[in-house]
Amino acid sequence: MSAGIVLSTRALAASLVDERSLPGHLRCSSCSRPVTNSFQTPHGCRLCQSCVDSLPATDKVRCPGKSDACKDPDEEIDICQSSCFPDIASRRELTKLKVFCPNKSEGCRAEFPWRQADAHLADCEFEKVKCEMCGEATLKRELDEHKSSACRRRLVNCDDCKIKVVAGAMDSEHKNLQSMSCCREFRDPCPHCREGNFNRQAFLSHLSQCPQKPTPCRFAHLGCDFVAPAAEMAAHCSEAADRHLQLIDAKLRVSSASAQHSTASGFPGAAAGGAGAAVDGASAVTGSGEAVSKEMKDLERRAMNIFSKFKGLQPNIATWALSTMSLEDFIKSFGGLQGFKTMLKNMDDKLRQMEAAERSGAGTTGASAASAAAASASSAEVSRLIEQMRAIELRFETLEQTSFDGCLTWKVLGFAARRREAKSGSPVSLFSPPFMSKRYGYMFRVRLFLNGQEGAEGSHVTIQLVLIQSEYEDVQDWPLVADVTFRLLHPRTRSDDVVAKATLSAQKPPAASDLSINASVTRFVRIDILEEKFVRNDSIYIETEVEPRPSEANRRGRRR
Repeated sequence: MSAGIVLSTRALAASLVDERSLPGHLRCSSCSRPVTNSFQTPHGCRLCQSCVDSLPATDKVRCPGKSDACKDPDEEIDICQSSCFPDIASRRELTKLKVFCPNKSEGCRAEFPWRQADAHLADCEFEKVKCEMCGEATLKRELDEHKSSACRRRLVNCDDCKIKVVAGAMDSEHKNLQSMSCCREFRDPCPHCREGNFNRQAFLSHLSQCPQKPTPCRFAHLGCDFVAPAAEMAAHCSEAADRHLQLIDAKLRVSSASAQHSTASGFPGAAAGGAGAAVDGASAVTGSGEAVSKEMKDLERRAMNIFSKFKGLQPNIATWALSTMSLEDFIKSFGGLQGFKTMLKNMDDKLRQMEAAERSGAGTTGASAASAAAASASSAEVSRLIEQMRAIELRFETLEQTSFDGCLTWKVLGFAARRREAKSGSPVSLFSPPFMSKRYGYMFRVRLFLNGQEGAEGSHVTIQLVLIQSEYEDVQDWPLVADVTFRLLHPRTRSDDVVAKATLSAQKPPAASDLSINASVTRFVRIDILEEKFVRNDSIYIETEVEPRPSEANRRGRRR
């Protein structure tokens, strides 16, 4: 089929110069419009491409045409996309007719045969094109003027510091005291109280004392968007109590299924049997193991306490709120989850050292063998409890930090220390908080190798998006294919951001500890460039956007 016979999507936007005199055989039998890119049915109807596209791919339905053949009981009038075939003669005849340029409304007065539409549009000054800097659509004839005076991504000089800045960021970032990339020379009154004349550094000092400083509601992490000076916050909390309870309920129900599952099948059993086994194992270690036995008893007490707290969690708003606050108080009492994990890890190390010492000693007596066996059992039990604490920590991260729109902005704190750790190989990588493609959707983490991986060690940072186990994976579409965009945010100008794209593919949900399903960019950014241009206040910012593609099961076939 020649290219001149198939009209492009853009060419289809043209209109006939004299549509009123269009002969009937060049009109669609269904919609009566010009039969563009026409098809014929087995019984002789002519349908335009749009009407054919609306038919099922293979399941036959009654022809939407209005010709006499469609009413003939002797004709086969059930059709589908695959039963229609291109009508070359009608296409050739229609594309010889004159049309107006699709840009007539923009001012173009050109007329030409329909088949020449694409050639005309390639040179038409009234055609809209995208500015390669900002992506905004503008007329081709106005593109140069747009780039020089209107494009929000063009570079302009700052009057204060004389540095070139992206125009769109001049007011919003460069000359904004509240922006991290504010001009050092720019001065302005406080935007909250309108007092003084501050530069950025002086403004930050003033902010701690500003009586009009906006303060987010204490329930902001749950979705309350109220912001006001601190003096107004007490009244808001009183007036919006019902709303805050609703937000607590909505947020906590996201993890209610997980908590119920843990209560039903994991934690109580561990509390009653597993923690007890840990104590039994520890008690079996004598002599030098007495200190460990004491620690194991303390572990049992703490583990029993935390398990009982989880037992109290119910998908009821009042109980949820009370249990959550009680659990938070409990966690604070021993320094938080990280402190508890550190205690467990230290205990695990001691047990392993004891086991190694027993094995390297005489080891032939019954007492030594029993001690080693007890130490081994205790070590295994502590390892199991550490894994359970990791699960608890993930649930809390999901509860407090998860975003539900497929986007994550991750602030990596303590960059210098994290970089030293990466170079030493302990740990090799960092993980972001979990985030989800949508509420009850796929769950991901960003994994960052600050010293590189797979041939990029020491030269480039490697970044991955890792698909992790989700409570709702049974109701997701599999296989999964998702487009991933990583963006390393420049602290001053967005035009200097480092952007990389990747594709994540997964045939089925991952196992609990499986990190192999990922989208990876091995050479994301050179380490020296990262350290020189992107670190601010010992932190870097990474933005990740995930967009799952429609599944094949939901995609209907099309015929062109």
